[in-house]
Amino acid sequence: MTPADLHGAWRLLSFQIDFADGRPPALPFGQAPQGRLVYTPSGHMMAALARPDRAPLGVSRLETGGRAPAAAKAAAFESYLSYAGRWW
Repeated sequence: MTPADLHGAWRLLSFQIDFADGRPPALPFGQAPQGRLVYTPSGHMMAALARPDRAPLGVSRLETGGRAPAAAKAAAFESYLSYAGRWW
């Protein structure tokens, strides 16, 4: 595989955490997570992963998300992950 084989946008099919101590794998985003991975030819990447059953935050506009109830914000935090950085 070459770096050119990775360029583009990819749909997430699974996300699993394996443990070296023999514990069963963890599926923090469930059996069928949703997400995208993007790799650019310039060496940048981003990933966004979410549980498929992720509840709405309960606010009418994105910029008012800070006013959501604490429990809704905690649930949103636990059901989503994003990352961006360099790759080689």
